[in-house]
Amino acid sequence: MPAVYEKDWVFQSDTHNVWGTNIIEGRDGRFHAIFSRWPKFRGHLAWVTHSEIVHAVADRLTGPYRFRKLVLPPRGRTYWDGDCTHNPHLLEYDGK
Repeated sequence: MPAVYEKDWVFQSDTHNVWGTNIIEGRDGRFHAIFSRWPKFRGHLAWVTHSEIVHAVADRLTGPYRFRKLVLPPRGRTYWDGDCTHNPHLLEYDGK
C-alpha cells in the first residue's frame, strides 16, 4: 500500500456519506463502482433510514469516479427494503 494517496483515489461527496464501495472492470474497459450513500445533513446514523445504492464510473481503477445513476433507492415501508438499501456487492453470473 502506498504511504501517500492521491485525492482522485477516494470517491467523496460534499453532500453524502459514502460506504461499502465495490468495483469491477467492465467489458467496456471502464471501472464500475457501486456503493451506499446517505445525506450528510441527516447524520451518520441515517444509514439505517436513508441509505441508497448508486453507480459511479471511472476510466482508471484509481479514478476519478463520476456519479452515473441511482440504482436502488428506498421504496417505502411496504417493501422489504423500504427504509434503506445498504452494503451492496457486485457479482457476475452467467456472463452478466
